[in-house]
Amino acid sequence: MSAALVLFISAMALCMQNIADAYKTINQRTLWNQYGDYESVVFFSREESTMANHELDNQYAADFYQRYLDEYDISLAFNIADNGGMSEILTDCSDIIVYANLKGAEKIGLPVDLSHMSKDSFYIISPYDGEKLKTKEVWSDLQQIIKTLSGDDMGQKIRITSVKKPYKTTLLDIKADNLSDNCVRNPIVIIDTHNTLKKEFAANVCTAIMKFKDENNFREFIESINYENQVWYADNVYDLYEQKRNSSMMEASVNIVLALVISILFYISFYAALKAEFKFRAQEISVRKILGEHFAKRYSLVFKMISIVLIITTGMLVFLSIMCNMVNLLWVFLSLTLSYLSIFIMFTVFITIYENHNIPKTLKGGY
Repeated sequence: MSAALVLFISAMALCMQNIADAYKTINQRTLWNQYGDYESVVFFSREESTMANHELDNQYAADFYQRYLDEYDISLAFNIADNGGMSEILTDCSDIIVYANLKGAEKIGLPVDLSHMSKDSFYIISPYDGEKLKTKEVWSDLQQIIKTLSGDDMGQKIRITSVKKPYKTTLLDIKADNLSDNCVRNPIVIIDTHNTLKKEFAANVCTAIMKFKDENNFREFIESINYENQVWYADNVYDLYEQKRNSSMMEASVNIVLALVISILFYISFYAALKAEFKFRAQEISVRKILGEHFAKRYSLVFKMISIVLIITTGMLVFLSIMCNMVNLLWVFLSLTLSYLSIFIMFTVFITIYENHNIPKTLKGGY
């Protein structure tokens, strides 16, 4: 029973998480609609050669960024640890670290005044104050990232701005596998006001959104670096969003149906198990009622069985959630609460029916 309950609650938690993620994606339509004339680009070499290779990809991306940052309004704002594999920086901390250039930071609604930020600087927006931030595990990751961004020059000023009130923002990573991941609460944001990107970080240009002056602008750049025969394309940002929105609507529908089917199958199975248990203990419970035992004592063995099953199930779920990290603990506990509540209601109804109808039948020799 515990194994079945674990599978049911895990499946329900996964369905609920998928539905919630789909809802967040569907709800971003207004955001992406305002970038209907922006593009998202990709360009990289098909295979390693002297004319096109990974090293040149990064160099050309860095050149493209520096040359057209202002002209094409190139805006970056993405999760360092989860941006479609573009970033080569790995983080071990639990805090979300966001990288944004100044243009991207202006678009994601941070609760700070960006107008006074100096050029060629790094700013860290954090829910922690400066001293506390430097004592946390995330500080070493921040130093590593800024070192990658600035080269070996760590003498540049890093200015920390603490935001005391909770805040949330929606990032600009249209290429994210799951657009709901763009909705983040209290992230640590690195704002880069430089007009250049180091080669080691330049691949993230393909995470940016940009507004071309002419539909041929990107083709002209590709031709200028002789990459016509390599992989390159530009997609309209809103069109990309619509594709992901349609997929999310389909995913939400599938998960709703799946959740209903799983629930029906589980509760039918649970009803059958409960009925078998009561049938097995019918005479015992009836005799206890005749002897005048109170309600709790009559059903003590059934209560113990259910309690043990629920305790084992809860322990297994918490262990699996922490070890596997597939489903957010919030959804596991929500699914757990709803499942236990429905089991309690079913159990209560079953006992009421049993007390009023089945015990008299048992005393007469039937069930």
